[in-house]
Amino acid sequence: MGRADVYESDYLENEEIFADLVNGVLYQGRAVVKPQELSEQDGELRSILGGVSKKILRDKVKLWRGTLLAIFAVENQTKVDYHMVIRAMLAEGMAYDRQWKKLREQRISEGGNGDSR
Repeated sequence: MGRADVYESDYLENEEIFADLVNGVLYQGRAVVKPQELSEQDGELRSILGGVSKKILRDKVKLWRGTLLAIFAVENQTKVDYHMVIRAMLAEGMAYDRQWKKLREQRISEGGNGDSR
């Protein structure tokens, strides 16, 4: 992470600023997301894809209203990088994989077979 990314990440630590950004981009400035409804989410994702271990660090991830139904992830970028979309999709896929594994473990511990069908 470069110096500019660190500054941007530190700037978005502030829930009021983060909420303003989300509200401005997604809700035309209406105060839908409230700062007190946001909480920090771990941005580290690990997965094994095609036999290769992969680790991704998201710049800033917050939960909205304590639920995984709405996650706002912001990726800082100081210059155009057309590969960013691929990295973001990979990160989302890894996040879903983590959720699936957690759900599978829950079902097995409850006496099920872990099959998520």
